Amino acid sequence: MIREPGPARLWLAGLMVSIMRWLEMLAFGLYALSATGSPLLVALTVLCRMTPLLLASPLLLALAERGDRRLALVRAFAAMSLVFGALLVLELSRGAGIGAVLLASLAGGLFWAIEFPLRRTMLAELGGLGRVGASMGLEIFANQVTRVLGAVLGGAGVAWLGLAGVFATGLLLYGLGAAVILRIPARSPRSAISAAVHPLARLREGMRAVRRNGLLLATIAISAAFNLFAFPYVALAPVIAERRHGLTAAGTGLLLACEPLAATLAALLFARLLPDRLFRLSYALGPLLFVSGTALFALAGSLGAAAAALALAGLGMAGFTIGQMVLPLRAAPPELRAQVVGLVTSSIGVAPLGLLQAGLLAEAYGAFLAQLVISCGGIFAFLLVLLRWPELRQLRPPEG
Repeated sequence: MIREPGPARLWLAGLMVSIMRWLEMLAFGLYALSATGSPLLVALTVLCRMTPLLLASPLLLALAERGDRRLALVRAFAAMSLVFGALLVLELSRGAGIGAVLLASLAGGLFWAIEFPLRRTMLAELGGLGRVGASMGLEIFANQVTRVLGAVLGGAGVAWLGLAGVFATGLLLYGLGAAVILRIPARSPRSAISAAVHPLARLREGMRAVRRNGLLLATIAISAAFNLFAFPYVALAPVIAERRHGLTAAGTGLLLACEPLAATLAALLFARLLPDRLFRLSYALGPLLFVSGTALFALAGSLGAAAAALALAGLGMAGFTIGQMVLPLRAAPPELRAQVVGLVTSSIGVAPLGLLQAGLLAEAYGAFLAQLVISCGGIFAFLLVLLRWPELRQLRPPEG
């Protein structure tokens, strides 16, 4: 698949986006903390990025689909390149400040709300739905690798090049992404949606398709629960690594890398070997493995046990992230795939609520107990979803 020009270019553009997304999240948070000393403003950079996913993703996607999907993606990439170029000029001329960082985070959230569902839908269709597991496996592999790379670049970028270096990197990568996607031939049979269809009508059609399909409802429920009970780990894990195991910043990074490294290897394995009939079960059990791993991480008394717990979490992360895309792409009606994926994307927007509960619990009871409570809450929530929607327990390929 990686040798085919269309899927390869979409995957390469996604690789650039993923590097930039993880770089921005860390770099903007570090800048906000160093410039203001306010944890609230650090949290606000995340909130600005996540809110568009929750509130605007399906509608923005419906607007983008009124024309050629390829050109809609090109415009989105080009717009981000222009935003980062303008912020670079501002930073070099008189200093951008925290307001520019919040603006860049908001722009990144709006871009994510369009790019995530649109590009992955195109990747699945150009690569062939029969190979969607392989295409999403490669996508998750790239995402996990760039989690590590983006974190390294983000820390180094702020330390060595300052905010200007981050903006310059965004100008370059988003611009290259637009150029790469523009070279994809505009011949996909589903590359355009009639402009006569009103965006709100498209949104309603997508919501009706989800309500009528138990597997799609379960997919969104699992995704929302994951962002409420699993995602907060990223805020609590560094505190646990430092205070329980006495690690330095470098040691903390090495320990926490066990999770994305395990997820990377598992994603490659799943892409090659996971049969269609196990995608439902992979998506159902992946989150349970992840929160079980994070609970064990909170309880681990040694570095070896902590690393093993994070490797277990990484295995669960791979199962979850592949299923999060494969199930809606395979189960949704062909003409509504992008809309349904957009609704799944909107469930990612509840992540700030998970971070809020993590912060409140950690403030009151400490990071160890907070992680344990949230992980146990996640186990309970995922089991409830499994009981409510038996479609997740069926050993057969997703409908589609």
